[in-house]
Amino acid sequence: MKPIRVIPALLALLALAAEAQDCTNCLYTDRGDREEGRVTQWKVSGGSLELLGVHYRSPRGSLKPSDKLHLYFWLPASETPLIEVREPNHNYFMLPKKKTYPAGLQEFAWPRAAAVDPLRLDPASFLSRVSNREETVYYPVFLSSGARPEPGGRYIFLFRSGAGLDVTCTLLRQEAGGLVPIRKFPYVEELGGMLPIEWDGLDDKKQPVPPGRYVLKLRGDMLAETIRPISESYSFEHYGNFN
Repeated sequence: MKPIRVIPALLALLALAAEAQDCTNCLYTDRGDREEGRVTQWKVSGGSLELLGVHYRSPRGSLKPSDKLHLYFWLPASETPLIEVREPNHNYFMLPKKKTYPAGLQEFAWPRAAAVDPLRLDPASFLSRVSNREETVYYPVFLSSGARPEPGGRYIFLFRSGAGLDVTCTLLRQEAGGLVPIRKFPYVEELGGMLPIEWDGLDDKKQPVPPGRYVLKLRGDMLAETIRPISESYSFEHYGNFN
């Protein structure tokens, strides 16, 4: 019988996978300023719709090799926000300790060495969410290797859906007299999963809109086995500057 030959590259790949899977130090735990690590798998039941995060994409790239990851968000007033970062494929979760932040651009940074690098995670796949304590207003998040966000970016509303969507997206600006529509566009995706809805910060005339409180409304149908009507609204802060 001829000896079995194993490709060295395959052995190395299997070893890396086993190391990431058996990384006991990567389990979710208290790490001082945050709780971080691999948690029990989270799921969304069929037919449900969950907003996983509102991301701000700066005009220039944000992620490069570095020792730390930096989470930026802008607050209109002093607040103790809810902050969470998830990576669903590896059940990774990062939750900073409660802290009151002043108004303006805020930053939370954490090292990659504790869990991100041992689990061989790609930060580009992270789902980040910052909101008020009641989870009624969302503050878009900018994840980077240290670079600060710049004006003129895009907003990505990341949903996890148990089925496809056929909806009309309406952006409205909150003013003293009520909500004023500034943009409307359709969104259709036949299959469920991770569904991104993008807004470029412009109105229907392709003009920039002023900073402030805005609302994203979704009206239409969830394309489950039994068609289900969708009527959801999400308030968020549109950034005009980062002072």
